[in-house]
Amino acid sequence: MSVVKSVGEKIDEQELAKIFRDEGMSNYFVVYLRLITSCQLQKEADFYQNFLDGGKSMVEFCKTVCRCYVIVLAVFLRIYTFLVKR
Repeated sequence: MSVVKSVGEKIDEQELAKIFRDEGMSNYFVVYLRLITSCQLQKEADFYQNFLDGGKSMVEFCKTVCRCYVIVLAVFLRIYTFLVKR
């Protein structure tokens, strides 16, 4: 989370590129953005429902896209714990 907060501050492009090229950090950002997107989709489910195929509910769609909330949340918590210990 500290990396996310530091993006708006003084950080040179090389350091930012190094952070984004790191596989662990890259995966962290993907999971983080998927969770944010999933929350937004579910919050505005009535609007976005028309974009879904197959008659799935928004919750079913988000579970499919995120594979499984339990796994995603476990990864998120593990990464967060790793970052806090740094």
